[in-house]
This record gives sequence, C-alpha cells and structure tokens, in this order.
Amino acid sequence: MKTCTIALSLLLVMSACGRPASPPFPQGELVDLSHTYDAQTIYWPTAEGFQLRKDAEGITPAGYYYAANSLFTSEHGGTHIDAPIHFAQGHQAVDAIPLNRLMGHALTSTSANRPGQPTAPGTDGIIATFGEAEASGELLVLDGGVLGNVPPSTLVDCTAPLPRIIRDGAIPRAELRRMAGRLAP
Repeated sequence: MKTCTIALSLLLVMSACGRPASPPFPQGELVDLSHTYDAQTIYWPTAEGFQLRKDAEGITPAGYYYAANSLFTSEHGGTHIDAPIHFAQGHQAVDAIPLNRLMGHALTSTSANRPGQPTAPGTDGIIATFGEAEASGELLVLDGGVLGNVPPSTLVDCTAPLPRIIRDGAIPRAELRRMAGRLAP
C-alpha cells in the first residue's frame, strides 16, 4: 500500500510539472466599483424606478425555509450599456455584442484637445485634431448634439492610486464624494 501511495503521489507531482503556468494576475490595486442597486439608484427621467417585491420568506408547508424576491427595474438605471439595437432596428442586443468590443481604453468627453491646446468642440473639431486616430478606427467620435451654455465637465484624473480633480465643473466635489465614497477626490 505504501508503494502505491508513493507512486500515486509521484504521478500527481509529475503531471503538475507538465502543466503550463497560469498567466500572472494583473498588477495593481483592485477597486470594487459596484454600487447598491435600490430605490436610490439614479434612473433616466422617463423610466420607472427600482421595485423589489418579497414573494416568499419563511418556513414552507414542507418544513424548510425558503425566501424569494421579484426585481423590477428599467434598463435605464445606474451604470449601464445602451446596445446598438436601442437606437437602430435590427442591430445587436447586449448579449450579441462580442466581449472584445467592450474592452480596451476609452475616453468620453464633451470636448477634446491636445495638452495645452484649446478645446476642439464638436465632431469636426475633434476629427481635425485627432484625425489619424479616427481614420484608423482607434477613435470613434459620436455626436450627441450641442450641449448649450452649460458648465464644463468636472475632470477627474484616475491614473494614480488616488483620484484627483484637475478641473472643477458641473459635478461638485461633494456630489462626487456622495456617489463614489472614499475614492472620490
């Protein structure tokens, strides 16, 4: 029996040695960006808000505990993705979008400029400034229309371990702290 145990242990060690190493986990700090999804969640103004209905809770006639809820919510609540089908008949729903189309670097902005240069408002200005990136497909410019006379965006630098505001704007610091908690600048 001892010989069988040693042989089996040796076989397990040898088989583990032949496996390729798992890729290293990305370096850096993991930050949980999830938020509670409840009646305080922000919704599009025309959407119905969050509703949680308790369907069952307690001991069943069969003698075991059972709890179940029904959740009702608009697709326009909290942080979400608008699938192409949302604006274009016959286009992809969220479950049909390839995952690699949802990953990568992203920059969203109401205006754009190179460091130290004036803003390039509107799609024409952005394409004139970043034409090469737009032509190669690295940059996708979407025109959401003219915002009108509104305060500038609040710009937050999230490239360092702690975020910092680099331009005060439409979202006050107190609101950032209320929404993002301890990570807000």
